[in-house]
Amino acid sequence: MADKAQIAATSLAPASSTIGKDFLASVVVFLVALPLCMGISIASGMPPTAGLITGIVGGIVVGFLAGSPLQVSGPAAGLSVLVLQLVQQHGVEMIGTIVLFAGLLQFVAGQLKLGQWFRAVSPAVIYGMLAGIGVLILVAQFHVMLDGKPLGTGLDNLRGIPGAISAAIAAGDHHLSAGLLGLLTITSIFAWSWFAPKSLKAVPAPLVGVAVGMMAAAAFKLGDINYVKVPANFLGEAFNNYPTMDKLARILEPAILIGAISIAFIASAETLLCATALVIATHGRSFYVMDDIAALRQFGLAPLTDVAVFKPANATRGLDRPIVSYYLKSQPKALTLDFLDAKGQVVRTVSGIPPRAPGAAAAPAGGDDDFPRGPQGAPMAAGINRFTWDLNSTGVVTFPGMILWGATQAGPAVLPGSYQVRLTADGVTQTQSFAVLKHPLRPISDADLQYQWDLASRIRDKVNEANLAVIQIRRIKTDIADRIKEAPAEVRSAGEQLATALSTVEEAVYQVKNQSGQDPLNFPIKTNNRLASLLRVAV
Repeated sequence: MADKAQIAATSLAPASSTIGKDFLASVVVFLVALPLCMGISIASGMPPTAGLITGIVGGIVVGFLAGSPLQVSGPAAGLSVLVLQLVQQHGVEMIGTIVLFAGLLQFVAGQLKLGQWFRAVSPAVIYGMLAGIGVLILVAQFHVMLDGKPLGTGLDNLRGIPGAISAAIAAGDHHLSAGLLGLLTITSIFAWSWFAPKSLKAVPAPLVGVAVGMMAAAAFKLGDINYVKVPANFLGEAFNNYPTMDKLARILEPAILIGAISIAFIASAETLLCATALVIATHGRSFYVMDDIAALRQFGLAPLTDVAVFKPANATRGLDRPIVSYYLKSQPKALTLDFLDAKGQVVRTVSGIPPRAPGAAAAPAGGDDDFPRGPQGAPMAAGINRFTWDLNSTGVVTFPGMILWGATQAGPAVLPGSYQVRLTADGVTQTQSFAVLKHPLRPISDADLQYQWDLASRIRDKVNEANLAVIQIRRIKTDIADRIKEAPAEVRSAGEQLATALSTVEEAVYQVKNQSGQDPLNFPIKTNNRLASLLRVAV
């Protein structure tokens, strides 16, 4: 696994050995992006030159400023319907001004760290919004595929599809030719995705579809269909749509301001959604979503050392949990993860757990099949490891065989603030910082959170007192049993009486009859269980 991690890090790092492959990949992306940029531009009601210039800016400028070798996607088709509506309302010349202010709004939102608000919104909402936009794009561009123009609203376009098809068939002119050409292009894309030879799978299906459509148009001499018209003065037409002082003065008009806010919101939602998750396909069998790629983004930005901790993404309390990813060149003999608050105090320590030997049985977790229990450990295998912190502080002290009912063994949830994770492996220490954010949709004051923390901590300490008492009583009883084996009769009698008295105290603190997870149904809970149940409510 260490070799795979090193390969991954090397592949993401810019090196002279990868220039050839990067260049070929860039050519493929260029060939796919060229018609895509023009198509999205036309679908948005903009001239094709706007799409070409946008593609150039996105590929060169954004490529240098993105800060991540993996951020290659963002809002494009998802904004087509909105941009088309703005073009119809305010004209092409105002789009540059609206987009400029939308970008400024995004910049301000980034400085204010408002992106966490999008994390509080269910991805289903954003996916639903984008799916709706996709439907609107489909019904509008269907008319464009027939060499026509969108009819207006989404419902108008949807209702007009049967009529457009019948009219094209009846006329038999360029509308039908354009529709058949579009159908051929779509069929080529699907056919290549399904039946392409394995040796040619690297060629993108959209590129094949565009190539087949172009060759078919040339072979059948379809000169009467509409083609993309690129002006002779490429930059001159583009500069006509740039913001001017007269256009900037109109930004406070309500309709234009709402348009800028809408673009900023939708663009931010779609970009943040695709920037925080990675979909991994498995050639038709299934797919997985890696919902935290903070470590993946940092690969190649710095050389990997023998022990390396990647900076975790910030976590929102009550919404998600920080994932600590770390690299170990070889398996260490000992490993610990310490989580420290802003004052540098350790709030949680997690010990490393060695990987299981091949063929070895899993270590028992404790408890029974219905209520498995065991310490949460950090993996310490060679290569890349991940540990998810549940945001709980140090839990309660436990003892072997302890069975509780309706209770928790976790410590209080930590407060929002700045934190650090400190990895120590065989004496080598690495530290990274991150933040735990307050849930933006829960109106809880800092004072209330602090009161909850103080109360839960006091209850946790009382649970520890009870459990430590049980541990100490059992240790003393074991010592008594060892000491009175060879002792005189009166000493044995005194020792047995003391052990009996200690057992009475132990039975008042803990239900000693519990042997399985269902036993508390038959035997009443005792002091430590009551306290731990109260802790469960408080945390």
